[in-house]
Amino acid sequence: MSRCKLLILAASPKNSTRRWLDEEIRDIQEGLQRARNRDNFVIAQRWAVRPRDFQRAILEESPQIIHFSGRHQDEEGLFLEDVLGNEQRISDAALASFFNLFAQKAKIECVVLSGCYCQAQATAIVEQVPYVIGIDKCVDDRATIDFSVGFYDALGNGELIPFAYEAGKVAMALNSSSPSGSPILLSGQRQRPYDTLPEKSSDLIVDISPSASLPKSNKYDKRSKVVRKLCIRSTAIVASITIVLLSLRPLLSNYYMQKGNSASYNKLGSAEQLYKTAIWIDKNNFEAHNFLGRVYEDSQDLAKAENQYKIARQGDLPAAYNNLGRLYLQTDRQNLTAAFAVLNKGIELSYDDEGAWEVRYSLHKNLGWLYFLKTKYSDAKAQLDIAIEISERSDVDLYDSGSAAHCLMAETLEEQQLQNASLQSWQRCCQLGGDANTPEEYQWMDQAKQKFAQIGRDYNKVCIYTAPPILLDS
Repeated sequence: MSRCKLLILAASPKNSTRRWLDEEIRDIQEGLQRARNRDNFVIAQRWAVRPRDFQRAILEESPQIIHFSGRHQDEEGLFLEDVLGNEQRISDAALASFFNLFAQKAKIECVVLSGCYCQAQATAIVEQVPYVIGIDKCVDDRATIDFSVGFYDALGNGELIPFAYEAGKVAMALNSSSPSGSPILLSGQRQRPYDTLPEKSSDLIVDISPSASLPKSNKYDKRSKVVRKLCIRSTAIVASITIVLLSLRPLLSNYYMQKGNSASYNKLGSAEQLYKTAIWIDKNNFEAHNFLGRVYEDSQDLAKAENQYKIARQGDLPAAYNNLGRLYLQTDRQNLTAAFAVLNKGIELSYDDEGAWEVRYSLHKNLGWLYFLKTKYSDAKAQLDIAIEISERSDVDLYDSGSAAHCLMAETLEEQQLQNASLQSWQRCCQLGGDANTPEEYQWMDQAKQKFAQIGRDYNKVCIYTAPPILLDS
């Protein structure tokens, strides 16, 4: 796998502000060093950048991502330093000429203007570069750092630039109480050299029509015509068969996926092969990718599970977003930004399908779990209230009993010092029983036993479904 080079260019002229410049770059480095794909990234830096340093850095490093860090107190745009350390604004025309010359040579994929966004300059750059991300000076320093960390954390974990941009925005919302602005993403239309068509496309066209001119040969003229007609008819037959097979491909792929669903409950190996067959027949069967991810997760092959969930997410499946978010919660609790982004996107998609109650319940429950881990207990309670309301609807029959949402609610209320309400949630948690398949629910059942033992209550009696609500003073 080719490595991606990130070039950080920092400029802090004498009459501009620098308060958070060092911290932003340090946090970006630390985030990429913790990322799963950290070996795929190389970071290069240049400080106190002057215009000639700018060009020299691109020539020496050939980066795929360029991150400009620096801001001016009063004006928008990219400011570098002159030989005396004073500010020197780079003109829009100069930037356009520069990226027109260097963008394709260096295969630059993205330019980040952190604290120095100017619409005219960004527009000039994006004509030559696929993506430009701008953070203007009205976004405060703390929020700028939060965005940069979230953006590069997502890139370092294998996400593409548009998703990483959204993850950065989520990181701002998650860590800043009231962000003063929002970053901007511009997308360009630049083609790579290998994406372009040949200059003379007519050189690739072969005329096989009956009217096409034949080699002049009296002896073989009639035979050549017969052969040509047979070739045309054979081509038409093959094309027809191909069209029929292609139309049947989704049906055949779904057939093997359903067989995998039937086998998955008792034979993970058989289910894996059936899902792989479904994907081999139709690689765009995103549901099969999602189910295959569950098989890998149940087998504790979490790297393969994550990869399948990411593929399934391309089909806008709320279940894939839910599974990926839950996986992040279980495996990477030190970095919850990615989980927050995918769970929120899954919730948004789930409301496009009025009947998606099961996955909607799971998404709100998992988002409540995330807020609990972030110690944002009011937000956690709000999400868990929605999940519990869904699980208790009389017109909805969920496979999940709703136990997990009550268990998490019990922990949340306990942190809020609401002891009676917490005990009643623990009671509902054990009454509904859990699905007895996940380590988390086994742990919650054990916690419930301990809570009831502390107040002298019999777990088996309290957890009978018809038992009255438990109270500390009763």
